[in-house]
Amino acid sequence: MFWTIITEKASYCLFLGSIRKRKLKLEQVLCGGYTVGWFGEERKKDKRELKVLCSYSDGTVNLYLRPIEGITAVVDVDEMKITKYYDRFIVPVPKVDGLEYQSSEQKPPFGPSVNGATVVQPDGPGFKIDGHTVRWANWNFHLGFDVRAGPIISLASIYDLEKNEFRRVLYRGYVSEMFVPYMDPTEEWYDRTLFDSGEYGFGLCAVALEPMTDCPANAVFMDGYVAGQNGKPIQYSNVFCIFEKYAGDIMWRHTELAIPGRVIREVRPEVTLVVRMVSPVGNYDYIVDWEFKQSGSIKVGIGLTGVLEVKGAPYTHTDQIKEDAYGTLLADYTLGI
Repeated sequence: MFWTIITEKASYCLFLGSIRKRKLKLEQVLCGGYTVGWFGEERKKDKRELKVLCSYSDGTVNLYLRPIEGITAVVDVDEMKITKYYDRFIVPVPKVDGLEYQSSEQKPPFGPSVNGATVVQPDGPGFKIDGHTVRWANWNFHLGFDVRAGPIISLASIYDLEKNEFRRVLYRGYVSEMFVPYMDPTEEWYDRTLFDSGEYGFGLCAVALEPMTDCPANAVFMDGYVAGQNGKPIQYSNVFCIFEKYAGDIMWRHTELAIPGRVIREVRPEVTLVVRMVSPVGNYDYIVDWEFKQSGSIKVGIGLTGVLEVKGAPYTHTDQIKEDAYGTLLADYTLGI
């Protein structure tokens, strides 16, 4: 979208001039849009705007660690034109050395190796899937898929042995929001207060899970379906994996030594059922796990991984920082925000 807009002569000249001042290659510049939010300033109602921020690849795919600071473009996405453009300052783009995260590009030493481990179930999985209804141990629930929330767990019920019936534990559960404020008041950063679920969509950004890496060997995969903008169904293949998890944990145990001549030992291993989805939203990869326990509890875990969000800065040493930098100096010209 941004490249379409800057083909307008005036916009292109401004942007090209900014890139040339920094002695960068235009073909190595990549730009993306962020929502601008509202911070009390006067502006027209119902105007849809994005702030465009750019990175410099040139030797790495780790774009988030090579921001081009000082350039800010605000775009009206309805009129498809740049409404504001600032080029306030120039700082060096962080160096490319040491930024590569692809395993194929890593150089030794790789650190200590470990032997692989796997869970084997000779009789197959202990759960059953009927459509989108999942039954396991004393649990029964429905698994849905939503473009905003990702996995939606509905009608989760556990079997009550005393009443001889299922008892509702959760009517509807999902990720409501993930708020990511970076708390830097400078012009280029003050509005980076992102709603990763509401603005980008955990489901919309979800990716197909890889066997043996995203999910263990005993996992079963499920697809998700949503309605596209034209009303037609869109299939997300292998967007969920479901597996029984045993990590050597103990659910309950007791050893009785007080009875003369007897040692009574009882142990119940902790085996749980996990429903997993992974959603990369920008530099973050969210691992959403719904874990069902035989004790009747549900544990929701959000694993946060991916790459850092950094800010370009003129510093190479902490002694050079004379004011609040709103971040931590990680490497030359690189502040972790």
